[in-house]
Amino acid sequence: MYNRPRFPLPGEQSRPANQYIQGKSINASNELDQISADTQIKHASLDLISATDPRGILPQKSHALTPPDFNNGGPIPTNKFYGNLLLPKGQELPLWTHPFSVWYSHPDHSICVSYTSQDQRVFDQEQSPPQFYFNPVGIKSIMFSVDNITESSMAINNLTHMSCQVDLIDPYLRQPLIKFPLVQGTGFITGLYKYYPNRPLRICIKSMVGLRSITRQTAVRYEVILNDNKIWYIYCDDSALDLIMTSPQSIVSNREVTRDTTLQVTVWESDPSLIPQLDQVAGYYPTNCEVSPLTDSSSNLTGYSLNYSISGHSPITQNNTSPQCFIYALPHHMDHISNKFMAKHSTGSYLNSTVSGTMTGFITDKLIMNDSNYIHDLEVMRTMSFHPFGLEDKPPILSKDKIELIRRVARREITEANIMDESNLDSMYFSGKVLAKYSWILYTTYFILRDSELTSMLLPMVQNALNRFISNTQIIPLNYDMSWKGVISSTNEPMKDFGNSFYNDHHFHYGYFVMTGAIIAKVEQAMTGQSQWLQQMRNKDWIECLIRDYNNPSLNDPWFPQFRSFDWFNGHSWAKGLFESGDGKDQESTSEDVMSIYAVKLWSEVTQNQNLATIAILQLTILKDTVNHYFLYSDSNTTEPRQFIANRCSGILFENKIHHTTYFGNNLEYIQMIHAIPLLPVSAFIRSPVFVKQEWDQMLSKIVDNVNDGWKSIIMLNVALCDPVRSYLFFSNPQFNKAYLDGGQSLAWSLVYSSSLLLLQEGR
Repeated sequence: MYNRPRFPLPGEQSRPANQYIQGKSINASNELDQISADTQIKHASLDLISATDPRGILPQKSHALTPPDFNNGGPIPTNKFYGNLLLPKGQELPLWTHPFSVWYSHPDHSICVSYTSQDQRVFDQEQSPPQFYFNPVGIKSIMFSVDNITESSMAINNLTHMSCQVDLIDPYLRQPLIKFPLVQGTGFITGLYKYYPNRPLRICIKSMVGLRSITRQTAVRYEVILNDNKIWYIYCDDSALDLIMTSPQSIVSNREVTRDTTLQVTVWESDPSLIPQLDQVAGYYPTNCEVSPLTDSSSNLTGYSLNYSISGHSPITQNNTSPQCFIYALPHHMDHISNKFMAKHSTGSYLNSTVSGTMTGFITDKLIMNDSNYIHDLEVMRTMSFHPFGLEDKPPILSKDKIELIRRVARREITEANIMDESNLDSMYFSGKVLAKYSWILYTTYFILRDSELTSMLLPMVQNALNRFISNTQIIPLNYDMSWKGVISSTNEPMKDFGNSFYNDHHFHYGYFVMTGAIIAKVEQAMTGQSQWLQQMRNKDWIECLIRDYNNPSLNDPWFPQFRSFDWFNGHSWAKGLFESGDGKDQESTSEDVMSIYAVKLWSEVTQNQNLATIAILQLTILKDTVNHYFLYSDSNTTEPRQFIANRCSGILFENKIHHTTYFGNNLEYIQMIHAIPLLPVSAFIRSPVFVKQEWDQMLSKIVDNVNDGWKSIIMLNVALCDPVRSYLFFSNPQFNKAYLDGGQSLAWSLVYSSSLLLLQEGR
C-alpha cells in the first residue's frame, strides 16, 4: 500500500454520540476546531452559469407527465426528497426530512409523521452479511388532522432544493386547514392550523400506534407516550387551549381555535431533563434552507454553512434576538462542526436517521462546517485538476519505457478507433462513456506523451463525434422540456436510456459530455493558448445547458431548477427522477456522482468560472465524506450498522433502505465496482487506499480470476489506489486481453493511471 497524503476516514474523526452532555463539549479546547474569527458567509458563488435560453439550443416539447399546477410555471425540482408528492400515484407515499418521515393519508384525512429507531430496522435474515436492511414505513405515530373531518385533499407548494410546504386541504373551503413547512433536518414537524370564522375547527391529533398517556407539563408543552414506548412532545402556542385524550387513538382540543395556531411535535430518545431547552424555540420553525460558501478574510474557501430561514413566534419568550430553531445534523456534518459551535448550540439530543447513522440535535439558525480537516480537504480539491493523483496541477513525468509502451498502445487505440460509430448509440449514458474514454486518450497524447501527431489525429475525431450531439443529430435527440423545465431525451418511453426522459440519472449521463468538452478545451488551450472550440458559443452554451440541468447553482435561472441532482443536506446526489418509490429517492453509483461534479470542476477551470469552481470544490469535498460514511465501508466505519459493514459498499442506497445489489444484476463485481467506475484523478481523493485494500483483500481478490469481461479492468484499475504495482503489471502485460476493457475505459489511460500512482509510490 503506497503512502500518498493521508485523508482521515469518517469513522476515524467523528465524535461518539455521547461525547456531549447538556450542550457542553467534553473537549472544547482544540484550537484547530474553532471557527475562525474572520470567517464570513459568501453568497457570490450561487451566481448564474449562463442566461442563455435553452430553447435556442434544443427544440422544446411538453413532457408526457403533466406536473402539478403550481410554481407559476417556473422550474420544478424533480429529484428531491418530496418527489413522491409531485406524482399522481405518489401523493400518499412518504417523504423523508430526517429524522422524520411525513405523508398524507386520505382515508384518515391526516398528515402522518413517523420516526423509526434503530431497534425497528429490518435486516435480511437469509444471508450473512445481510444483503439489505430497511426501516418499516406507514407507522402512523402522530397524525395531524381536525376533528370531525369527512373529506380532504393534499397540496404541495413552495418548492426549493431543501424544503417544501404540504397542505391539508378542505375541499369545500378550497383552502388549507393545516400548513406544514417541511425542511430537511427539522427537529419539529410543524402544523400551522388556520383559523376561518366560517369554518370553526378543533385540533385533532391521532395515533394508530395508540396513546398510552398525555401529560401537560407546561403551558405550551405536552408529553405523549405511545404504546410502542416512544415519547413524543407536543407544543401548542395557544396556552388557552387544552389538548385532551378522548380515545386510545385521539387527542382533541377542548374548544375550537380562535386564531391561527401552531402545533409542533418531536420525539425524544435522550436525557428527558434536557427537554426544557426546546421551550425557548417552540413556536419557531424553518421554512427554507440555503447553502453558503464560507471564506476567510483573504477570500480562501474554508467551508460552508446551511442557513435556515425561520418563521413563527415564541409563545413564552419576548426578546429582540434573532429566532433560532431545532435542527438535526447528519454524521458528515458532525465531522466538520467545531467544538465551539457544538458547545454553544448542541441540545444533547440524538436520533436515528433511516440509513445515514445517528443525527445530532442543535438549536441554531445555521449549521457551520469548517474545521481544520475540512480546510485541508478544500485546499487539496482546489488544486486538483486534470492530472493523475490530482495533488498538483502538473502531469506526471514517466520513465521512457513506460512512455513508449503508452505511446504504442495509444497509437493502436487511435488508429483502430471509429469514434463516430462507437458513440452513435441510442443512449446518452453509453455514448457519453465512449466520448469520455477517447477524451482521456486525448489528454494522454498531449500531456503525457507530448505527441503532437497523435494529438492532431485524435482531437478532430473527438470533436466531430461530440458535434453530433451538440447539433442534436444523434439517434435519440435531446429536447428542452417546457413542463418541468430541463433537458431530456426526446423519447416518451419512461424506461428508455435508464429513464432519462423522466429525469433519471442526468448527472451520470451529462457529466461524461461535460468532461469531454472540458478536456477538448484544455488540450486546445495548452496547444495554442486558447480554445477555438470553446470560443464557438454553440459549443459552450450546449455544455453549460447540460450543467444547468443537473447542477445549476442559481435561484435566478428561469430555465432550470436549483441543484436538480445534488442534495446539500444529505451531501450527495439522487439519481431517481419522476418515479414513485415507497423507499424514496436512490443512487447506486457514487463514482459517477463524483465524476459529474469533477466534470463541472474541470469545466470551471477551462472557462475560468470561479463561482462555479467554488461550488464544485465544496461538493467534491462533501462527497469525500458522505461516500465514505454512507456508501463505502472500511473497518473503521461507525455510521452504518456493524452487521452490514462487511458488504464493503451499499449497492443501492435509498432514503429508507440500503440494498447490496444493482439495478442491472447481482454479481459482486457489479455491486462493488459501480461505485468505482470511472477511475479518474479525483478517485484518489474519494476512495481511500485503506478502504480499497480491505475491499480487495476481503472480496475482489477472490472473484477477479473468474471475471472475464469489462469489469475485470475496472477492478484492476481500482487496485492501483492501494497497489499500483499489481495494477500496472496487469495492464502492461504483452498478452493483455482487450475483452477485459469496459466500453468506457481505454488501455492507454489505464496505463497512465496505474503508472502515475506507481510513480507516487516510488516518491518521484
